[in-house]
Formats: sequence, structure tokens, C-alpha cells
Amino acid sequence: MLKTHRKVTIILTVLVLLTMTLAASMIASANRGTDIETVTVKINYYYYDPQCAGNKGARPYPAFVANMPKDSEAMLQRCPAVPGFSAQNVQGEPVINVTVSFESDHETDIFYVPSDVDYSIRLLQQNLAGNDYDLSAVIRSKGATGTIPKEFDSNYTFPEDYDGDELLRGNSLQNAYYGYTLMYHQPDVIAADGSTEFECYYDRNYYRVDFVLGEGGEGTAPI
Repeated sequence: MLKTHRKVTIILTVLVLLTMTLAASMIASANRGTDIETVTVKINYYYYDPQCAGNKGARPYPAFVANMPKDSEAMLQRCPAVPGFSAQNVQGEPVINVTVSFESDHETDIFYVPSDVDYSIRLLQQNLAGNDYDLSAVIRSKGATGTIPKEFDSNYTFPEDYDGDELLRGNSLQNAYYGYTLMYHQPDVIAADGSTEFECYYDRNYYRVDFVLGEGGEGTAPI
């Protein structure tokens, strides 16, 4: 009787093991049948720099990466805002949103190029004492981030209908004020935040004048 009981126990144990093995095999097979194929999409953001390979300069933002099931519904990814720059695709077309599709793995490059921002130019003339400068005029304009204002180009002349200082009309900054010489300006280029305030310094010209003093002789003095 004891031997019969042991045989039954052994048989039951074997059956349990076989059942567990079969169940595990069925689960594994089911999992293999439901594996989901995914695709990875990446959007790279670069400052446009023609001196770098592929025009890919520094990155203003980390890349956007999405991993989704293949053929998922397309989505729109908005380009991050960068003050003083506008986003473009590789064809040079303006971009606000990038359409992200999930047919296959791929990467998209977005370039940030300088855009026009505000700046002002303060024109300062040396005073009579020669120890300070007085504000003569303020010019308000727009120009591309990181560039030198067009007004500083010696070939640039203000339009005849310029609504600012009338001495600038039809003139360049270099020739605007007779009797003065434009010495220098600061800072060098337009900042991205649109708050750049340039200062141009004009020094008075000095001339040698000879005085005929009659019987007393001759003399010279600067004016």
C-alpha cells in the first residue's frame, strides 16, 4: 500500500512539472507573437555656422528623442524659442513645428539663424571743455543678431526723409557733424536680446590758425 502511495505521488509530481513547463512554453510563445516593433525619431537643434561641418554649430537645446510603436499617429513638435534667432530646416525654410512621423527610424536637423532685433545708437559730441561728451541724437533701428549695425558702414547714408536728426539726412555717421571726427563706437555687435545700446563718440577737430599781429610779429594758436 505504501509503495502504491509513493508511485501515485511521483506521478502527480511529474504531471505538475509537465503542466508548469507547458504553461511557461505557451506564455513565451504568446509573448513572441505580440512583440511590438518600435521606431526612434530624433530632432537635432543647431546654431547655423557655415564654418562648421554641415553648418552644425553649437547646440542651443538638447536633441528631442521619441521612441514609439511603428506607424503610430504622427505628432507636431514645436521648435524651442531662442531669443534673437529663428528656426529653419535644411532647405532654409522657416519652421515653427516639426511633423514627427513613425514609419521608420530617422533624424531631422533644425538650424537657428540670426533674426532682426532692436538696437539704438547714441551719438555723443565732445563738449567745448574737451572733458566730456554731450548727447546729440539717438538712432533706433533693427539688425541681425551678432552683426555690426549697417549705420557704421562708411558707405551707408541715411535717407533724405529720415525722421531723426536732420543733420543725418543724406549723410553717413562719419560725415554727419561738420567739425567733428567719429572716433569709435561701443560695443561691437548687436546682442540677441534686442537691448543693445551703442555709443558713438565724436571729437572736436582742432585747426592751426596763423594770426598776423602787425608790428608785433606773428603767432599761432589752436582753435
